Amino acid sequence: WIEICFKSTEFVITTKRFIKKKGILFNVFSMDIPFSHIADVHVDRTLWGDVFNANYICISTTLGKKIEDDWVKDVDRLKTRILYQIDQYEEERFARQARWTADATVRAQERERLLREAQAKPLKTTTRKK
Repeated sequence: WIEICFKSTEFVITTKRFIKKKGILFNVFSMDIPFSHIADVHVDRTLWGDVFNANYICISTTLGKKIEDDWVKDVDRLKTRILYQIDQYEEERFARQARWTADATVRAQERERLLREAQAKPLKTTTRKK
């Protein structure tokens, strides 16, 4: 009796989220976490894990969910890439917020200027001849 297993785990890192896909052929489980919800990335290294270059990783979220997996190859590289992408995401988010704040300030100043100009101009009244 020979057991053939087509089980695989795939980790995908996009610009906004981390995705883990795991399954056997057509039965695939997928879980994704936006970078804004990742609270911690934890790695456990063991002697046997180092020998086979495969260790444990756990990604905790602010919502209480966890993505855990044993025997992950190059686990330190995966952790580094996740943390790097989180930093990039945060930098982009702060830049967007700064642009939005600057735009809102410019719009508010323009409204103030227009209001002052409108208040400074006397109203023209016209009289009708009967």
